[in-house]
Amino acid sequence: MRRMLIVDDEETIRWALQELFMQDGWEVHCAADGDEAVAMISRGTYDFMITDLEMPGMSGVDVIKEVRCRHPHMGVAILTGYASLEAAVDALRLRAWDYLTKPVNVKDLKQSIADYFDDPAAKLPVILGADGRFGPLPGEGTWKEPGRDRP
Repeated sequence: MRRMLIVDDEETIRWALQELFMQDGWEVHCAADGDEAVAMISRGTYDFMITDLEMPGMSGVDVIKEVRCRHPHMGVAILTGYASLEAAVDALRLRAWDYLTKPVNVKDLKQSIADYFDDPAAKLPVILGADGRFGPLPGEGTWKEPGRDRP
């Protein structure tokens, strides 16, 4: 049975997503904020996480950084009511599988997660340096600062 972690400060969204994926046979756990999510991922493993972007305390991007350090192969989708280009770029750099806006179309969300499990390249890990900065993926060469032509 696949395990999912849903991280959102809105209880109704957590509940609705939990019910939706439990009906599909997932074991679903929920966290109300980033700190709770990090504690949960430090105690166990999950196959996929859906996280809100804007939450009190840790942001969804901060939660993904923690996930990548502990479980680099975990699938991640961001679900947000506050979409921005900067946040989307940060999410993609951390290899978030998808970046969706609320209200989400549940068929699109389910299809996106199914696509994640069908794509072997989706499970490649992200490499974070000791300083917490993004590094290259295996086989991608030397890390370059964004906007610079040389390492």
